[in-house]
Amino acid sequence: MPSDASIASSLSTDFVCYRGLITKLMATPYENREPWIICATKWRGTIYLCAFDTEQKIADRQRETPRQKAMSSWGYKFEQYMMSDSPGAAPDPHTPAVESAEFCCVLRSRLGRHSVVYGAEVDGVDPHREAGDGLSMAQFVELKTSREVETPRQRNSLQRFKMLKWWAQSFLVGIERVVVGFRDDDGTVHRLHAYATKQLPKEQDFWSPSVCMNFAAAFLAWAAEQVTGDDPRAVWRFEFEPRRRRVTCQSLGRSERYRILPDWYTENVFRPGPDT
Repeated sequence: MPSDASIASSLSTDFVCYRGLITKLMATPYENREPWIICATKWRGTIYLCAFDTEQKIADRQRETPRQKAMSSWGYKFEQYMMSDSPGAAPDPHTPAVESAEFCCVLRSRLGRHSVVYGAEVDGVDPHREAGDGLSMAQFVELKTSREVETPRQRNSLQRFKMLKWWAQSFLVGIERVVVGFRDDDGTVHRLHAYATKQLPKEQDFWSPSVCMNFAAAFLAWAAEQVTGDDPRAVWRFEFEPRRRRVTCQSLGRSERYRILPDWYTENVFRPGPDT
């Protein structure tokens, strides 16, 4: 066990969250369909953010058809196939995919005037990129699948919604390439296309990177004003309503339903103190 002197008393960062949450914030200015709920707790000077499923999301999941469930697995299968390390042989497409397996990186950055520590699941390393003394985020590649584009409407949907999220995800962690497998309606990929992350904004006319970044930074600044006190069980709920184009904030007090920090974390991470 480390001594008390070696245990930090704080994380020395303004926010902790997952990359997906920041991606969700960055896409919000252009979102007209999906509401979201983000809850916040402040402890030891750091605000922890966590996304929760909305009632609409829960209902949509319960109504999923077998085909919809199969379609959601195609992306995992594509990742497994592309990242196979079978030497001298093509990967076996019949090998079952383990959808719970993932590799995560933890990064520290700034968004606006706030420091942020966030975790991000990454798909794999490009073997053609030199490793040097250690792994660099530029060596990683993001893998995606998408329906083959055959109509102007499909192209608009790809550029307006998917490219925005592909760019945000990769930009936030410094991944330089997004490799897309374009598939048919049966899930078979017939074409690969690699997009440079920095070029994705130039592939469309629907969204602006600066608007995305400015909104996410403004949300963090507003959240820092709303989330007061320093209680690991006190929760604030932020909710986005796309139809009304607004984000609201509500203090929930000590909410168990939306609790973010478990006891094992608050009891073991920092030095014992009066608020643990």
